[in-house]
Amino acid sequence: MKKLHISLSVMIPLIFIVFLYSVNFEFISILELKLSDLVQRSSPQKTGTVPIVIVAVDDRSIEEVGRWPWPRDEVAKLIEKISKASPKVIGVDIIFPEKTRTMADSLREEIKKSFNLFFGIGEERLDSFFRLFLKRSENVHPEDDALGDAIARAGNVILGYHFITNEEDLTEIGGKAEKRSPTLPRPYGAVKGKSEYLDKITAYGVLEDIPAISKNARSGGFFNVVMDADGTVRRVPTAFYFDGDFYPSLSIELARSYLDIPYAALIVSDYGIDGVKLGKTFVPTDDNGFIRLKYLGPKRTFPYVSAADVIKGRADMSHFKDAVVLIGVSAVGVGDVKVTPMGNIYPGVEIHATAVENIVTGNIFFAPGWIEVINIFLIIVLGVAFGILLSRIGPFLGISLTAAAALGYTLFFRYLFLEKNVAVTMIYPTATLLTVYISVTTTKYFAETKRKRFIQRAFSHYLSPFVIEQLIVDPGRLTLGGEKKELTVMFTDLAGFSMVSERFPPEDVVGILNEYFTSMTDIILAHNGTVDKFEGDAVMAFFGAPVQTPDHALQAVRAAYEMQLKLKGLWAKWKEEDKPAMPMRIGINTGPMVVGNMGSVNKMNYTVMGDSVNVAARLETAGKLYGSDILIGDETKKAAEGEFAVRELDLARVPGRETPVKIYEIFGKRDEMDEAGLKVLGLFKEGRELFVKRDFEGAKRVFEQIIEIDPDDRPSRLYIERCEKFTASPPGDSWEGISELIIK
Repeated sequence: MKKLHISLSVMIPLIFIVFLYSVNFEFISILELKLSDLVQRSSPQKTGTVPIVIVAVDDRSIEEVGRWPWPRDEVAKLIEKISKASPKVIGVDIIFPEKTRTMADSLREEIKKSFNLFFGIGEERLDSFFRLFLKRSENVHPEDDALGDAIARAGNVILGYHFITNEEDLTEIGGKAEKRSPTLPRPYGAVKGKSEYLDKITAYGVLEDIPAISKNARSGGFFNVVMDADGTVRRVPTAFYFDGDFYPSLSIELARSYLDIPYAALIVSDYGIDGVKLGKTFVPTDDNGFIRLKYLGPKRTFPYVSAADVIKGRADMSHFKDAVVLIGVSAVGVGDVKVTPMGNIYPGVEIHATAVENIVTGNIFFAPGWIEVINIFLIIVLGVAFGILLSRIGPFLGISLTAAAALGYTLFFRYLFLEKNVAVTMIYPTATLLTVYISVTTTKYFAETKRKRFIQRAFSHYLSPFVIEQLIVDPGRLTLGGEKKELTVMFTDLAGFSMVSERFPPEDVVGILNEYFTSMTDIILAHNGTVDKFEGDAVMAFFGAPVQTPDHALQAVRAAYEMQLKLKGLWAKWKEEDKPAMPMRIGINTGPMVVGNMGSVNKMNYTVMGDSVNVAARLETAGKLYGSDILIGDETKKAAEGEFAVRELDLARVPGRETPVKIYEIFGKRDEMDEAGLKVLGLFKEGRELFVKRDFEGAKRVFEQIIEIDPDDRPSRLYIERCEKFTASPPGDSWEGISELIIK
């Protein structure tokens, strides 16, 4: 194979794969993520090294304390009890964006509705009235104050808030969100580098806690997460750009407080966000400031404590000492539940716990922008190396190596992903191996086909097509010799062809033969036969080789029957062309024979030889005597008698053979036999039995009955002649009913 073909067969799929990788079709990206999820789920569950405890408002908490949201003084009790256990930091994955509705608030709303309904006084005038006379009651919200005081006493509470990342959501949320807020916790303490890549991390508003609650918190961070195109949370942002500043996430702030770091620094490089600096700890991110989480296991991998147990004093408070405590809602119907790689029902608060664990330990997937270059490098190197290897081996070994290479790369990906936290591409290198295999193998196939065609063209004038195939597959098989098999052989001959050759010009004779041979050959090949040779007007064919067919005898009879029908169709056509109708005799025999390449070293033919072949040739000749279209031997009869009506014509000794041969005639298809035909079969069998028993007069009377039914039945007329002969001159005592065939 030319080197150019190999190079193209490798380069074309490589260019295609690199193109797909560059375009980054969404469905491929989702498939890539799903496969990495599968790898992540296959890893053993791990126990976190950072003491993190989740206090969950679960179903039991709602059953015992009351439906959610709880009165804020209950949340205050929860924080106070946790604080007394001396946790390192408390994170609240709950937001309180509105003031608690008091009785005065409810009364004011009812009065406003009534005055507007009965007196037509607008809400703006009523608001002025209430501000004048009920000014003090507007600022009385004891539950909010209680929660704010509890947060102040704890001194280590970090609250969560939510950024609105598109303006449509800002409109839908309405008055609960602000486009800017002076009450937000402090932004990142330092921002280094450029900040020009802000498209995906810009916020348009914020949904935050009311000042009465948030003013005494140590800090705060947003608890937004990022859902990929399939709705799965694999990443969390570390920064959002809002109102001129970068703000940290809840997990960053919890990690910073746990590590006693005074501030966090956001590092922005020329290509985007590089990561977050927490003292000596560097948290790598992607260009948009997202970190890909490395989940430790399925939900509830972190220890959970029911909020009801904390409030009721049943919890073991020793778990909270020096720990990161996260408060969140996990109750069915009200809890924050997300889809993650570890399951479709995963508490949102545990996502933040995972993020804190990853940040503090540095156990984070490493996926910087330049990993794209590494991925393309892997695609090209694997493709070129594998293409060179495939060009030197066969397709079956190639598919085995392709499967092994794909498995090897999958294990390599799993090692990098789970042990080294490097998220390289999995699909594209694997797809490269497969497409390069298909491309190289296809190229080799077409090149091999071209070589075969060359051999066929070069030797078609000297060797038979089957021998050429042998030469292509295995040139060493083109030695003389054969093997013994049980096959079926067929001989045909056109009656009266010699007279036609004398009467018609040679070109007309050739035209008749070509049309005849084409029709007969098509039928033979349709029944898995092999045309051995044409001799004058005769055809020799055999069945069961080179393609082994268990029903070769039946196929041969079927072919013969169809050939006779086809010939009758040709007669009608030849009659219109003023050409003669020539009957065809067919002889078929089944038995052991030698099949293989026979001839000389320089000229050979794939053919059959043996006694069974000679018998078939004699059966075809015997058709002249019996006036039969298709004569078959004993073994062929056994295979065909289920589908065809067969009558035994004779037990005869053919020239060149001592052992007599039973001769049978294909009388027609069983399902096409009429009453007259069935009667002829029965009478002929009866006449043959009488003939063999030497009752020649009785046999003659039976055969004469057949002539009355079918005057053209040649075998019956033959037996009438024999009966008359043996009646006049009976055979000797040694006669066994065997006839001597002298026809040539």
